[in-house]
Amino acid sequence: MPGTPSKRSPAQPALVSRQQETSMLSPLHARDDSYAERRAALVNKMIARGLIPESLIELPVLFGHIDLFGHVTGPKWFEFAHTCVDRLGSHIYPPVLGEAGVRGLLTGRGPITVLPLSINARFRLPVGWPDAVLLGGRPAYIDPQGKTYGETYEAFSLKTGELAFIADYHHVHIDLTQGGKAVSFPDLIKQEPKWDAWVRDWQQKVASGKQKLKAFQEEEKKATGQAARNAEVEQLKHLGAKL
Repeated sequence: MPGTPSKRSPAQPALVSRQQETSMLSPLHARDDSYAERRAALVNKMIARGLIPESLIELPVLFGHIDLFGHVTGPKWFEFAHTCVDRLGSHIYPPVLGEAGVRGLLTGRGPITVLPLSINARFRLPVGWPDAVLLGGRPAYIDPQGKTYGETYEAFSLKTGELAFIADYHHVHIDLTQGGKAVSFPDLIKQEPKWDAWVRDWQQKVASGKQKLKAFQEEEKKATGQAARNAEVEQLKHLGAKL
């Protein structure tokens, strides 16, 4: 009847991918600011180091992140890193869990979720304010016959382009339908065959990431050595001119 309120439930919003939902964090889209060139160079550097492009995030350093020494406090680095964990997870899990399962995993609601067994942190260089931090992750290892796997997250200062913080995460998957027990990869594959492709893809990403990082470090070492030799030559030229 006219004027009678509808009793139908309101339409539910379409479930967008977690990657889309967190896309505002990505430094990959074009930005027209005074750091655009530095950002582009740093993104290329991070990808060359084997960090997964879809995992990259950029977070501003806020005044409240700073300690009495003018540096980002230790706990904030873990907050930054965990945001990157979410971003990487939103990229790697949809093929096996679907978008609803990804949200359950990342929020701890299941049916499959993840539990960090340990986090090993290495503080490299202090970062102050104002600045921004770019982070990315790459798969580090997996035990395909067991339960554990891990990733490495690296954080860089946008201002300096230097590596400031590294966090190594060691995870297990938790099956909330089985009383919250850690579940092995063979058991996950028994429950859902798609996990087999996920494990193989993770192994491939581990190998690729290690190869890229090694190649980057070798090139960096060569460039550093060449720069030192060039400086030595210039110094000898300067001394020769004085003589």
